Amino acid sequence: MGSMSTLIPAFLTPLGRAWLLGFELRSTLAPEAVFAAAATPEALSTWFPCHVSGSFTAGGELSFRFEGASREEDLVLPGTLVSLDAIDGGAVPDRWAIDWAGDLLTLAVSDAPGGGSLARVSARIDQLGRAARDAAGWHVCVAALARELGDPAAPGDAEWEPLFASYAQAFGPDAATELPPGR
Repeated sequence: MGSMSTLIPAFLTPLGRAWLLGFELRSTLAPEAVFAAAATPEALSTWFPCHVSGSFTAGGELSFRFEGASREEDLVLPGTLVSLDAIDGGAVPDRWAIDWAGDLLTLAVSDAPGGGSLARVSARIDQLGRAARDAAGWHVCVAALARELGDPAAPGDAEWEPLFASYAQAFGPDAATELPPGR
């Protein structure tokens, strides 16, 4: 696709009894192109951390399969496509929200000031101790999306460990008490 993009590191904001992790990805591509490259079931396989299947319509049931997550079997988590709509009431969707085993993941793509697009990826999490872990994981994923958009300057395969350390320092030790299985 041949675009340039900028990935802004995650922010963490209290949200009632939950926490909001958010990322911004600026691209020179039009919002419609970014949404198509990021939000269709086929596109998710290029940047999402697991295989997503199910009904990709508002209210549709989804499943999230992490292959080989354990020695015995794949890990499969349930979810729902909560919404799929247009931010400004347009005909082409540019925002979705997914309930992923209790977390709410959102993607919204809009026009960026000065041209191009701004993609916002956010995750509402219920435990502060997961923040550094989840921020590092989503950072890896959003960097993969930047590469998928054709950005030659996008970070290579971002490594989870240094990102976790960076987010643990930025968010504080209470935000770094949970690690992924096997770490």
